[in-house]
Amino acid sequence: MRVVVAALVLAVLACAAPAASASPTWLSPTTFAEDGAELPNIAANPSGDSAVVWLDGTLSGTVRAIFRPAGGPIVGPTTLGTFDQNPSTAPSEAVVAVNPAGDAVALWRTIEAGHSIIQESFRPAGGDWGPQQALTPADEFNGFPQVQADGSGGFVAMWADGEASAQAVVSRAGSDGQFGPPDPVSGGNVTGANLAINADGDAAVAWIFADPNAGTSFAEVVTAPAGGSFGPQQELSPKNLNAAGAVPAVAPDGRTTVVWTQLPNTGNTGTTEAASDSGPGTSLGDTQILSEQPLDAAQPAVAVDGSGRFTAAWDQAPTASDLTSQIFVNVLPATGPPWIGRQLVATGAEVLHPHVAAAPDGSSILTFDGSDGTNQVHAAVRGPAQSAYGPDQLLDEGETLGGSKIAMDAQGNGFATWFSNQPHEVQVTGFDAAGPVLSDVSVPGGDAGQSLAFSVTARDVWSEVRSVDWDFGDGSSGSGTAVTHTYAAPGAYPVVIRAVDGVGNVTEVHRTVQVTGSGGGTGPAGANGSNGSNGSNGSNGSNGTNGAQGPPGPPGIVLVPVVGPSGTPTSRVLISTVGSVVGNSVRIALACPASSPTSCTGRLVLSASGHTLGAGRFRLAPGTHRFVRVRLRRGASALLSDGSTTSVKAEIALARTGLPALGLNKTVRVQG
Repeated sequence: MRVVVAALVLAVLACAAPAASASPTWLSPTTFAEDGAELPNIAANPSGDSAVVWLDGTLSGTVRAIFRPAGGPIVGPTTLGTFDQNPSTAPSEAVVAVNPAGDAVALWRTIEAGHSIIQESFRPAGGDWGPQQALTPADEFNGFPQVQADGSGGFVAMWADGEASAQAVVSRAGSDGQFGPPDPVSGGNVTGANLAINADGDAAVAWIFADPNAGTSFAEVVTAPAGGSFGPQQELSPKNLNAAGAVPAVAPDGRTTVVWTQLPNTGNTGTTEAASDSGPGTSLGDTQILSEQPLDAAQPAVAVDGSGRFTAAWDQAPTASDLTSQIFVNVLPATGPPWIGRQLVATGAEVLHPHVAAAPDGSSILTFDGSDGTNQVHAAVRGPAQSAYGPDQLLDEGETLGGSKIAMDAQGNGFATWFSNQPHEVQVTGFDAAGPVLSDVSVPGGDAGQSLAFSVTARDVWSEVRSVDWDFGDGSSGSGTAVTHTYAAPGAYPVVIRAVDGVGNVTEVHRTVQVTGSGGGTGPAGANGSNGSNGSNGSNGSNGTNGAQGPPGPPGIVLVPVVGPSGTPTSRVLISTVGSVVGNSVRIALACPASSPTSCTGRLVLSASGHTLGAGRFRLAPGTHRFVRVRLRRGASALLSDGSTTSVKAEIALARTGLPALGLNKTVRVQG
């Protein structure tokens, strides 16, 4: 039985260019066996530092936590403090958040002398969890805490203040985890309040208001700009009906979307509905129905990616008592309503309780529980360039599994947790979606004939770094995080660093090395002077002056304005004056800046002495870059592969929608 609970530019490559992941993989889970482990929650920051908290006990016990720095070992479990549950209400879970610096905050509830208190433990980055501290007075009734981190390093907490007539309150803390006095954001009679915050600090709190006079319930929301106060509460659903499970999400630009379950006055057949605003200070618009009718929908969840695309998920079944159910998702584009792309992700016996997370790159992970003879935990993944989730994958199965939760970092890696009751265990696993993170890249320039030292720091969020390889752009290569290389001739050389992690995900970083000509040597010594008169010896001649400085290497970058039909510059092109021969083709690095309103599309032709050597087309999305490979015609390879430097003419035609192509002619020195 299901129960509803309350200007166009081309530039030389000179920045990091992560390649698409090759083998995203779910890893084997790590098990933490406890006497009564249940109800875990998980959080991760953009860098991949993660934390999990859970309750070890049923009605009372201890709060336990683990912390895992990105690429490092798990620290813990650590006991944070004690907790108590009120058997007459829904369980109050422990929650956790991790800010971008790696500081973490955990919140939970204890009961003392009949009163309920919100407790906190703070863990500074690289340190230990501190002792539990009470955030609320000992003579009040508080519970159901939530906490999230913002991009500035601070934390925002929310909990229910009151017993019979609770109201939602919000408290803010800096990066030290010291929370200030709570501010009420709702009236009384609030249940199931949920908090959302984006990286800038724009926030939203949504809840269900239970009208004690009418006997109905409806969804409400309040929003606040970063650092500002929460505005007036907005009613989202009809007052004369019933609603449940209001959940908000806040996009990077501050737009808020709330999803909830709408219930009729009679029967249990619910629908998943949503409303959205256009940014801080604006009202949420008309309600849209996301689920199929007349199926019974429940347990809504929502997340938003870096582009501002919202994804809502829910479970539904033909009737409230039907054991065969489905997991659906629907998408609200960044451009706003309507919702599009409703997708059936899974069908099975009691597939329930979806949770969804999204990453800045557009990827998303959905987890949910199921039952097919045994209880199961499933996941489905949508890649950054995909519009639909792939097939669901079984993560674990056993007698009493459930409570799956999911978080993601900025690279699209996933962090999942769930628990079982027979035996009592908490499981934690990762989705390794991205290649190693490459930082501290050192690619120095220098003179031809000089030994240059190259280095990079490589780490992977989930697996080991299997290899780091270098392509020096002159046909030579190297391996390791610290290498040396000597260039024989001056020029601008494209350097590629390629790192592979333990499951085959790849990251590439591109740089350009400027190698100049070496200076002239010291001139020869002067000849001895002739003997003096009277037979005395003449003095030695003085040394010759220094020879002239050797010629510098060719410039690596030339700025060329492209003039349109009207005679005025329409764009600027940055182009390397040196290319390199690789096999039977020439590689020239191009880039399209993020400021470009359209993709950079065109054709590159190389010619010499009036003869075309080869051509290649390119299409780069704004903010991306890559090598353009110009395939050489028969006979051209011999001209350009004898180790010499040959000057050719590069003609670049930039295609523009609805306008003539922009042409660029530039001499390029091609290293053979």
